[in-house]
Amino acid sequence: MKTIWMVSLLVFSALGCQQRKDIVKEMYPEEQKQIEKVVHDIFDAAKKKEMDRLEAFHLVGPKFTKFDDWEPLNKQDAETARKAEREGFSAISDFKGDIQDFKADLFGDVAIATFVLDYSMKAGTDTVKAKARSTLVFVNDGGTWKITHEHFSPFKSNP
Repeated sequence: MKTIWMVSLLVFSALGCQQRKDIVKEMYPEEQKQIEKVVHDIFDAAKKKEMDRLEAFHLVGPKFTKFDDWEPLNKQDAETARKAEREGFSAISDFKGDIQDFKADLFGDVAIATFVLDYSMKAGTDTVKAKARSTLVFVNDGGTWKITHEHFSPFKSNP
């Protein structure tokens, strides 16, 4: 009986001492590169107005939310955000987005990407140029990083 107890104690101790990743301190450089590539691909799809491709980067469902500086200004669910994005991109041309000061932090299967989006577009005959603080929250959905939350806040210094 003593032997079984000691073997059990050793097994549980060994399991408890296994190297565990520290999701707060671990940097995950390969996954950071993946997230940065996904963000660049998102804006490439937006520039090309490839709406189906753009929508595929989103986690469509009840856990998706969005805030931005375009209408509607309230918190958007997946369907509202999809509809607003399609309507918004259909009304503009020559969209360009430059991603600056990019950072991706990973916490296991969740990643937070923050960056400044320096963008321009044409709306009718007007050219709009602005910058926005940008946050995209991703979840790893079966090996694919999907946006589950996005938030864009314009700088007060925008024209």
